[in-house]
Amino acid sequence: MVVLEAEVPVQCHVVYADLAEASEIPYILPVLEHVRERGGKADAATLSGELFTSMPVSRSLLGFCSENGLACAGGEEEAGRHAITPDGEEALKSGRVLVRRRGMWKVHYTDHETVPEDMRAVMIEDGSREAGFQPHLDPGKQPRVEDLPERIARLEGRMLRPPLGGRRGEAVLHCMHGKGKQAEPGLRLRLRVVPGAAGSKVFLLPTQVQSGGRAGTRIAVPDKIALPDAGITYDEAIRLMADGERGASWDGKSGRLRVRYDDVSDEERASMKRALRPRRIRIGRTEFEAGREVVDMFPMDAEDAQMWAMDMLDITADGYLTREAYSALASRVRARFEGFEVDLGDRTEHLPAGSLPSLEEEERRLFWLVQAMEDWDL
Repeated sequence: MVVLEAEVPVQCHVVYADLAEASEIPYILPVLEHVRERGGKADAATLSGELFTSMPVSRSLLGFCSENGLACAGGEEEAGRHAITPDGEEALKSGRVLVRRRGMWKVHYTDHETVPEDMRAVMIEDGSREAGFQPHLDPGKQPRVEDLPERIARLEGRMLRPPLGGRRGEAVLHCMHGKGKQAEPGLRLRLRVVPGAAGSKVFLLPTQVQSGGRAGTRIAVPDKIALPDAGITYDEAIRLMADGERGASWDGKSGRLRVRYDDVSDEERASMKRALRPRRIRIGRTEFEAGREVVDMFPMDAEDAQMWAMDMLDITADGYLTREAYSALASRVRARFEGFEVDLGDRTEHLPAGSLPSLEEEERRLFWLVQAMEDWDL
């Protein structure tokens, strides 16, 4: 199994904004239905008449919708009248209401290409205890305040899905003012890609993170977060890992590394396997660390197969071989080089290593006579 890993850079900025978080508030949905049906002419009186609520309660419900951007109040000529907003329409569609809370928020952000845009604000946490924050001052007058970088400022008004921290549901940042300050993220992320036959499984691996609430406080995070397919298969990953291996090329059809006979070590020649060395490979804009992977090997062409098969026979022919044992061994060796016609000769061409090369011709002849007697059960 090929495993690719890479560091995911994380930035952290403190922003002054309204954070609207998705909440289940069932009693608001009938109010929004009424506002939509009235086509911009809903007010406390119409709501009270339809839902049988008191005027103070009706005004409070419409006020809640207005404060949270679910409905907007009309101008002076239409005082008290409300119309549905896009956020209100979305609430009716999803059944969830975005409830706003004004404050100071620590936004941990990554712009890594494998992370979906709505998850790039990987964690949003309460930043009200951030050193130097003075609640009575406007955002632009806070100590050490600075303009937000474009990548953070463009989060405003977008639907976000922070996968980490206590706020993992849908959320939207409003009224960011373009002001904030950079902070230490206290969060490290690694990306893990496991390529398969047709695609890949991708995970974001967070470590425990330090909360912005109290100094030294750590919060639990998920072991891993699933991300969309990175668009790389096992064959493609192995090709990248094998790139640069001298005299080798990956054959995706057979799932083996084709190599030249002269580029194979004695150990590899016997096992027909090679351990690809750990290396760094680039996929898109990301440089991954690829671990060690053991793959099957195969000859590059017929000439390589012939020399390799002869070596394989000599390596495995340990001790005296009867004709029957030799035939079985030769069949096993040929099977390992399927697709190539290899000529292994006959038994007399393969004397046991270390026992016969130094014998005189007469002694060799005597050896094979003994072997023949053994073959005939004499």
